[in-house]
Amino acid sequence: MNGKFQQALSYFQSGNFAAAEIICDALLANDEKNADALHLLGLISANSGNRDRAEALFSAASSAQPGNPTLLLNLANIQSQLGKIVEASENFNRVLSINPNHAGACNGLANIQMVKGEFEAAELNFRRAIAIDPRHSAALYNLGNLLYDTRRYEEAVECFKSATILQPGLNSAYNNIGLVLVELGRHAEAIEYYRKAIRNDPSFADAYTHLGIALVAMRKCDEGVQAYQQALTIDPSSVDANWNLGLCLMLQGDLASGWNQLEWRWKHASFAKRIRP
Repeated sequence: MNGKFQQALSYFQSGNFAAAEIICDALLANDEKNADALHLLGLISANSGNRDRAEALFSAASSAQPGNPTLLLNLANIQSQLGKIVEASENFNRVLSINPNHAGACNGLANIQMVKGEFEAAELNFRRAIAIDPRHSAALYNLGNLLYDTRRYEEAVECFKSATILQPGLNSAYNNIGLVLVELGRHAEAIEYYRKAIRNDPSFADAYTHLGIALVAMRKCDEGVQAYQQALTIDPSSVDANWNLGLCLMLQGDLASGWNQLEWRWKHASFAKRIRP
């Protein structure tokens, strides 16, 4: 590996994107088809939120070094994030044609299939990714989401739990376990998982909202109000927290405050197409 590029990579890994970019630009001035430099600039752009530029750079890197599965995978991933599911699917399949046992490509392709409503195909590819790499926490998590969406709640819980064993900081999985347990009527257990997500990330507004819902279901309205208020301290525009707080206040007999909060219902998806009086 080129010494200059190695220096750029070290800068990137330490978070000094500007220094890394300067070196990559110099490398490209000497060789405009330097795949390593193009790829690293793509990673910098992706990490900086510039997905369009990242796609262009990953595409250029892949053209400069055809058949490199890593370059194709990153191109497919960024295209998926941009909503370019046709192009992303083609590139995930290109990766799999090069390496049929590429867990990341199976997972990426399954995510697209899930978005398209192709649940059977998506499940097969998530399970294929896990079979290839049993420690692929993202595939386990995504399979959990699919199982939740298809109401296979017990299986979903097991997938989310497996994902958290591999990645203990995956707070969205703890939150999702709570959601599944609520569907199963196991509110007390759900509360423990919501609290775990909150302990790991005190700024997790949705977890506070879901905690409030579970508490109210157990007739703990005072604690539910506190959870909703904490969610709104973090995210004052949360429709779910505002709406559920209104319902809870009305249950407690505070009709004026509750009705005022219920005005938020008109921003909720379930009310979006209704005619407002």
